[in-house]
Amino acid sequence: MNPGRREQPPRLAWWIKCDPTAPGHGGWDWPDLFAEYRAGKPYTWSVGTPLSQKNARLAGVGDPVVGYSAGEGYRIVRALAEVEAGGVLVPGTRPPSLASGLPGGFTVALRPVALLERPVPLKDVRRTLSRFDPEFFRTRFGSIFKMREAEFRALLAEVRRRNPALRVPRSWLSR
Repeated sequence: MNPGRREQPPRLAWWIKCDPTAPGHGGWDWPDLFAEYRAGKPYTWSVGTPLSQKNARLAGVGDPVVGYSAGEGYRIVRALAEVEAGGVLVPGTRPPSLASGLPGGFTVALRPVALLERPVPLKDVRRTLSRFDPEFFRTRFGSIFKMREAEFRALLAEVRRRNPALRVPRSWLSR
């Protein structure tokens, strides 16, 4: 290590899970982000579990997001987005979940990148990432999970293989 150089923090991407079949989610799914997003107005993603709260605070502007739709009849990678603002404090009078000691909580603001014409089924995600140990496969509790750079690169390659016309931010390719 060069004593005059600072160690660069690892680059992260995020796996964000929604469940359109969950009663409390009102049927929200990734196409809604694309329909409802307005430039200049933060589109915030709600998180509650302690792990999700921690990850929301770590998210940085420009970080890639893999949008996963969970629930019966879904279980697909459906969209790509980008973090517009990370660690957004949402004021409130009560914690976002019983497990969180914070009033309100932290969240991320998202900017849509691509709604996939050919989504990637979970079984193919598992195959693609079989040599890794992604955070989102180790726990099912939470909505925002860290993806290490190698995990993101492998999954993005599979997404692009299925969607050859897909355009992503140049910065994603030079990671």
